[in-house]
Amino acid sequence: MPTKNRFLGACYLALFCCVTLGVAQERPRTVGQSGSAAAQRPVEDVMRVNTRAVFIDTLVRDSKTNEPVRDMKAEDFQVFDDGKPRKLSYFTREGDTRRPLALLLFIDLWTQYGKSHLKSSDAMRRLASALTKLAPEDQVAVMVTWIEEGQVPGPPLPKVRMVENFTRDREKAATALLSVPELIRQQEQRLEEISQRSARAGGDSFFDIVWSLSDVASQVIPLAAEFPNSQFAVVGVIADLFDLERGEREEAAETAIRAGITFNGLVFKKSLAGKMFFGTVNKVFMGPRGRSVRAADYLAKQTGGEVASVGQPDDLASGLEGFISSLMARYNLGFNLEEHEQDDGRMHTLEVRIKPSDSRGKQRKLLVKARRGYYTPLTR
Repeated sequence: MPTKNRFLGACYLALFCCVTLGVAQERPRTVGQSGSAAAQRPVEDVMRVNTRAVFIDTLVRDSKTNEPVRDMKAEDFQVFDDGKPRKLSYFTREGDTRRPLALLLFIDLWTQYGKSHLKSSDAMRRLASALTKLAPEDQVAVMVTWIEEGQVPGPPLPKVRMVENFTRDREKAATALLSVPELIRQQEQRLEEISQRSARAGGDSFFDIVWSLSDVASQVIPLAAEFPNSQFAVVGVIADLFDLERGEREEAAETAIRAGITFNGLVFKKSLAGKMFFGTVNKVFMGPRGRSVRAADYLAKQTGGEVASVGQPDDLASGLEGFISSLMARYNLGFNLEEHEQDDGRMHTLEVRIKPSDSRGKQRKLLVKARRGYYTPLTR
């Protein structure tokens, strides 16, 4: 059955440094000391952090090997807030007490590319095996694009479906991923039935199925609030083909930053002809109007996430493993806001820099990924 899918919603879900804003909020942190020292302190002392602070989850990679750098110290980092240097009050790294991960896997069942990978039970089994890299306290959920019948005659209704809610049970999460090939089969059959009923009623049998950004956001954004003490990240398994209006990417990124969500994208590769076609459309027709057909790179950059290409079925599992490794290897930096600093509700730009040389004076070439800003709530 011919369909046309301009996948908008996955972009947002995929929204998702990982700068987490903590304003008058209690979270377990290591304050001015190593993680080992913090582990020896009574729990009630560690939890007694109730200051107006900004926390920044930051990933550092070696530019040559592209591997996470795990041995940085607090003095190696410089944080700038609207261009002004900030003194770090908090610092933790891998091995210290960290926030558990709340990971949402969002899979576009209607992707225009890569559907053969999603239909492969073997590829889904390998993808599920990547979840073993998570810590026991981390939680995983699986959500997909979904269609339901609307008015007849008429197009189907674009929805999202939570296949498995957040769980620490890896077997449940794996079962959800293994169900993807069957879910695609069910959805294709559903579309065929909807098309036939619409045609018999004198309507169209060719549908333009669109997941709008706002509709998907209303399903995803509230989820982050349920995990105030977790690192909330979304991995979108998508084609990254959108029909974004002017300012839509920026608005989505702002909402993600406010919610403390990190977006990572597993993006299916296009054919050479597809690359040329969509590249031309984006440059000639969309760009001059302030619009775009791509969003994954922008959203990942703004929220401190990453994007990996999926060309072969095994790329799904290796990409997810890489994201999990990166999320666990992040440093958590934080600084306190002064009493006179007003909660103005605007975005404050953040920049994390690494000192160019180590303690021995050796020059380093490192890549830093961190959220581009933070918001403080308006004073009531």
